[in-house]
Amino acid sequence: MPVDPRQRDKTPPRALQRQLAWRFFRGGQRSALVSMISSVSLAGMVVAVALLVLVLSVMNGFEREFRDRILGLVPHASIQLDGSADLQKTLASVANRASTRRVLPYIEFKALAILGTLAEPVLVQGTD
Repeated sequence: MPVDPRQRDKTPPRALQRQLAWRFFRGGQRSALVSMISSVSLAGMVVAVALLVLVLSVMNGFEREFRDRILGLVPHASIQLDGSADLQKTLASVANRASTRRVLPYIEFKALAILGTLAEPVLVQGTD
């Protein structure tokens, strides 16, 4: 189908791309096998792109939840005191700094988890 040269510049680029794609997808004297292969190929690409978008969306959501829930529990700084230091005085000193958002005391110790004949060393951390 020839295009009038005067109308060629007035055709929007997207419409031209759509017209060419449609012509190559459906046009011409082709056998039913070629038409079926073309349709199956297009359907496969549509499904693949849809799955890719879905998987990327799920992974982004998982990454955000992981960052907020798991990594939010890991402290940015940790101060270890010896037995003679005053805990309340140290907490107040750290909390009074302008750059400190939140101060939480926690306890940490090593333990042995036993279930029947199985034993596994664990690190227990707890807050108030």
